[in-house]
Amino acid sequence: YVTLFVSSPGAYTNYHMDHTWNFLLQIYGRKSVHLYDPFDPDVLTQEDKEDWYMKNFTISPRSYAKDVAYDLAPGDGVHHPVNAPHWVQNGQEVSISLSLGLCLHSSNRDAKIYQANHILRKLGFRPTPPYRSGWRDRMKIAFVSLWSERNAKTLDGAVYSGGTRLRRFLRIGPSTPNQYEPR
Repeated sequence: YVTLFVSSPGAYTNYHMDHTWNFLLQIYGRKSVHLYDPFDPDVLTQEDKEDWYMKNFTISPRSYAKDVAYDLAPGDGVHHPVNAPHWVQNGQEVSISLSLGLCLHSSNRDAKIYQANHILRKLGFRPTPPYRSGWRDRMKIAFVSLWSERNAKTLDGAVYSGGTRLRRFLRIGPSTPNQYEPR
């Protein structure tokens, strides 16, 4: 997907992460992008990712000192890996940026593993993190896929539908209140 951001001077985007690979290209004005390592457990835990993939959108920075700041001027760009927490601060003028996001099948499969792990954790188990056991990962993906929308037409349907349906079926509430999902 492609998004054009036109932002006011001094505007900022809160700390968050995205499910897609992202390339942010600066067209006009300046901004600073503060990017964090998505594989550093001091920045983002397995439970954080599990909660996020169950539509608990609120994540909190654990260590501001671990960011890498990229100061973008027109013609500059930065790549955000999947699940890389980041926040953005515009400069003193209007900022125009182009965001190119890629939603890969591998990222959708990873989402299903995190969703299954969330459910297992809520049921009292200690699930194996992704990529430690191929057969477990395949079973988790298959199980969540059974609950997922067939031929999803939206990113939300492709990524979150299985976990959302499972949580509702098992009557497992979100870990934290979520302003985006009705209770």
